Amino acid sequence: MCDRYSFALTKQKITRRFQVKVTQAPDINYNISPGNTVPVILSQPERHLDFFRWGLENQLAVNKKKAKLIHAIDTKMLVKQNRLQQITQNQRCLIPADGFYIWYKISRRSQVPYRVVLKWNMPFAFAGIWELYADTESQPSLRACSLFTTEANELLKKLQSTMPVILPLELENEWLNPEVSLHEAMQMLQTFPADKMNCFPVSAQINNPAFNSPELLQAVQATDQFGNYILFQE
Repeated sequence: MCDRYSFALTKQKITRRFQVKVTQAPDINYNISPGNTVPVILSQPERHLDFFRWGLENQLAVNKKKAKLIHAIDTKMLVKQNRLQQITQNQRCLIPADGFYIWYKISRRSQVPYRVVLKWNMPFAFAGIWELYADTESQPSLRACSLFTTEANELLKKLQSTMPVILPLELENEWLNPEVSLHEAMQMLQTFPADKMNCFPVSAQINNPAFNSPELLQAVQATDQFGNYILFQE
């Protein structure tokens, strides 16, 4: 799972790293949460940076107003849902990031937050999809995105069983290419190599969606959400 991530690049760095046209630089956010407006990269009509809500609508929910947004999709769902296959075929995007957060569950109530980054703190892109929701009487048109998750690598599976799909640099253009088939796209949804990543415990302030500070980028002694220090990890 991936419930929080960060993206704090300048307009110039975004342009250089992702080779994308940037007309409006995104706000720096060290604690991006589902429901936030996030930067995405699209290839049509030309490669450019845009802004979508993080979280697709849950079409199966009985009560739409209380339904949680689908901000992360297990790759296993692709073989089960025709609608998801159609979106993945036609509406792929990159979701740029410079790190994400996961939680190591110590007990039923206690968990410790960790930050995950690429080595040398290189920015990267999640494999994403997007959807357009048309105007209704109560809500204007809305564009939303979600990212894929898959089995965690050797570094992270001691903390949790899944991780977001990070695309290798050489596959980012292919993911955006509309000529790439669904089958080919699904082959890209792989676990990112553990030897190219680092992770470390961070402040429990990450649990507060409103807390947006570079403090969240710093390694700290592992504590759970109650402030209890964690001395040992299995």
